Amino acid sequence: MNLDAARLVLQLALGGVFLVSSLGKALRPMASLRGVAEYELLPVPLAYAFGAVLIPAEAFVAVALLGGFALGVALPLATGLLLLFAAAVAINLRRHRDMLCHCFGSLGEERLSVRSLVQLALLIGMALTVWSGGGQALRLLASPDDVVAAGATALACVMAGLWLLHADEVVRLYRKGCKTCTRRAGATGSRAA
Repeated sequence: MNLDAARLVLQLALGGVFLVSSLGKALRPMASLRGVAEYELLPVPLAYAFGAVLIPAEAFVAVALLGGFALGVALPLATGLLLLFAAAVAINLRRHRDMLCHCFGSLGEERLSVRSLVQLALLIGMALTVWSGGGQALRLLASPDDVVAAGATALACVMAGLWLLHADEVVRLYRKGCKTCTRRAGATGSRAA
C-alpha cells in the first residue's frame, strides 16, 4: 500500500468517525448541548451555542471526507475540532473530574479518561496525515471495487484501533475467565483425591 492509498484509508476512517459522532449528537441534540456545557469550559449560553454549531460542523466534515469534496475546509476544521476536544478532555482530566466523555453523543457512554485523550491523539494524527497529502487520495479510486476495498480497510482500521484501545478490558476478561477455570479444575482435582 502506497502513501496515497494509506491516506485514503485514513480519510475514509476519519470521515466514518465524524459521521458516527455527528449522528450520535443529532439523535439527542439537547443531551449533546448539555454534554458540552458539562465540560465547564464556557459559560452555559456559549457552551450551548458551541454545541449547536458542533453537530452540523461534524456532519459537514463527515460528508466532505467521505465524499472527497471541500477538503481544503474540512481537513483544517476536523483537525481544529479534534484539537479543541483534546484540550477540553485534558483540562477536565487535570481537574480530576469524573464525567461522561460525550464523545459520540448519545452513542457513547464512556467515562472521560486517558484513553479518551489517546483516541483523540490518534484521530489528530490521522487528520494531519490526510491533510499532509492535500486530501487528494480519492483520485485513486478507479472502480466500485476500489471503493469497497478502501471502505472495508478503513472500517477494519477503526475496529482494530478500538480493539487495541480496549485491550486492557479484553485481558481483564481473559484473566477473570482463567481464574474461574483454574478454581474449577483445582476444586475437581481435590474432590477426586
